[in-house]
Amino acid sequence: MVLLDSLMRNTYFALRCFMLDFWNHSLGECAVSPNRALQKALYTAADTNITSSMGSRVITDVPHCVHLLAGGRICWVHSVRGEEFADANPQAPGLLQVLQKTVASPQDVFFLNFGRWHFTNCRGLQQEPYSRALQQLGQLYQATKGSFPHLLFKVPAHDHTACKDGQRLELDRCLPAGRGNYSLAVGRSLTNEATSILSKYGVPVLDTYNLTVGMHMAHIARDCLHYCSPGVPEAVLNLVNISSA
Repeated sequence: MVLLDSLMRNTYFALRCFMLDFWNHSLGECAVSPNRALQKALYTAADTNITSSMGSRVITDVPHCVHLLAGGRICWVHSVRGEEFADANPQAPGLLQVLQKTVASPQDVFFLNFGRWHFTNCRGLQQEPYSRALQQLGQLYQATKGSFPHLLFKVPAHDHTACKDGQRLELDRCLPAGRGNYSLAVGRSLTNEATSILSKYGVPVLDTYNLTVGMHMAHIARDCLHYCSPGVPEAVLNLVNISSA
C-alpha cells in the first residue's frame, strides 16, 4: 500500500506500470473497498481542510488499487499533509489508523512519504509541523508493529524551486542545486530530521535524498517540486560509485 503526498505520485504510476502483466485486468483499477461508507471514511481521513502556506487548496485523490492475479494489490492512498497520516486524535483518527482498522492486513507493506506541504526552500524549513508528523508516525508504528510490521518511510526529494528577492519563487525554470539562491542545508535538514526521529521508533528509512540533488532536469513542465525521484538504475549506479570511490 502506497501512502504518499503528491511528490511521490509517480512511484505509484511506476509500480502500476511495472506490474502491468500481473494485474487482474477484469477488475481494472478500482476502489480500495466496495463499501461506500468505508471509501468516504478513508477519503475523510486523508483529506485536509487547511490551506497551505502558499494559499493553495489541493484536491485529494480518491484512493484506488490494482489487484494482482496471484493475490495482493498495489494501492495509492493520497494525503497532502504529513499531519493527516497518523493523527493521534481519537475523534479524527489519521489515515493509517483508519486503514489498519478496516481494509489493511498484517502482510501489507506501507510505503510512506511526506514532506513540507507547499513550503519551499525560499521560505525555510517549516520544521515544527514536519517534526510533529514524524513523531506521530513513529509512535503509531511502535504501538502497532506487532500487527503491522511492514512500514517504510522514504525521505523527501530535493526541491529545485529557485528563489529571488527573498521569499519569491522563480517559476520559469528548475535550476541545479547551488544556483537557486537558497540554503542547501534545508533539504538535508529534512532528511536528517526524518532519520533522527523515526530511528528512535525503529521505522526503516529509505534515504535517497543525495540521489535527487543533481536531478533538476527530471522535473516535468517546470514543476520543480514533483517527479524528482530516482529509480533502480540510478540507485545501482550510485552504489557502484560509492563502492569504487
